[in-house]
Amino acid sequence: MNTSRKISLLGIITLLLVTTFSFAQDPKSLYDQGIDKLKRLKRVEAKNIFTEIINLDNKYAPAYYQRGLIFKHFNDTDKALEDFKQVTFLEGDFKTEAHFEIGLIKVDQKDYKGSVIDFSHVLNEDSTNSRAYYLRGVSNKLSKQHEVALIDFKSAIKFDSNNVDAYFQKGETEIDTEEFDEAIKTLTTLLAKSPEHSMGYFFRGIAYFEEATRNEYHHHHKHYQEALADFDKCLDLDESLEAAYFDRGEVKMALKDYIGAISDFKRAIERDSKDLEAHYLKAMCNFHYGYEETAHKEMQDILKMDSTYANAQYQVAFYLHETQEYKLALEAFNKLFQLEEPHSDAYIYRGWTRFELGDKEGACDDWAKGVELGDKEAEHDIKKYCHKK
Repeated sequence: MNTSRKISLLGIITLLLVTTFSFAQDPKSLYDQGIDKLKRLKRVEAKNIFTEIINLDNKYAPAYYQRGLIFKHFNDTDKALEDFKQVTFLEGDFKTEAHFEIGLIKVDQKDYKGSVIDFSHVLNEDSTNSRAYYLRGVSNKLSKQHEVALIDFKSAIKFDSNNVDAYFQKGETEIDTEEFDEAIKTLTTLLAKSPEHSMGYFFRGIAYFEEATRNEYHHHHKHYQEALADFDKCLDLDESLEAAYFDRGEVKMALKDYIGAISDFKRAIERDSKDLEAHYLKAMCNFHYGYEETAHKEMQDILKMDSTYANAQYQVAFYLHETQEYKLALEAFNKLFQLEEPHSDAYIYRGWTRFELGDKEGACDDWAKGVELGDKEAEHDIKKYCHKK
């Protein structure tokens, strides 16, 4: 081979090597390789490629974004957040997507005010993004900004009428703001779209129950029945939901089905033995059904679990008064008064307890306090037993 041919061949080889090296180092080509690795779920290899791109060009936003997603997949939240934030500082694609991902991470970190800012960035770029409205609404709701949250949930539904999550959160928020009739309408729409949504039935049951207990509502019995039907359906779909047993028990109690309510409160207690309110309401059902002694023992058991449970302390004192154990009743009432500022009934019955023990002055003091709290019976007692001579 002559010298000129050797030089020519060497030049061609050198050119090929340079071209190949340049191709391998091109960020766009490397990025395509990384995406291909992701499609084949080879995330570690993809992450290495995206890191290589960033080392070559630290302003290549797509590589930061894709690497951030990989870090997020592996629960390396701090690194993911760092990469997504970097995208928002750079020119190019994925800014909106990065703000969305940052918003999601901030929700998980309970930085709800921060997540509102990022989802707002998303909506500035895409004002029809139903999911961004929904997530911003959730963040506002968790920040106790209920009215703003409702606006976001309405917008989420406007741009996606099948956004079941938005209907659910809207209904739950309307319950939080005591708009029970609106909540019933919202959750009824939800259940028409998703008939197997157990929590939809649960919260509509709550809305019916709350609407039924309003003094100004005249058709409360019908709403109690509707609440009962919703809790039944909820438990048909998810029998493990302790709260539904408790709430159904409350409805049955309101309907004076004390045996049925006791059964539900027992189920609630089976699932959470420390649910003192379930223990208390079960005891009250026994009391209303005529099992006063059983109820008294249950109230004492509650106080063994929590000596500060004022409602149980009152019931213990009341029972001792009714059974004419006046000295014990007075001790029990005095314990109650150490726990909280009692209601008027507590003053009236402690007054009668004192009266039976011969402490007329103390009785009149208690009844006077009952009068201050607006109790008519206390006024009668004072007129009859506490007049000045």
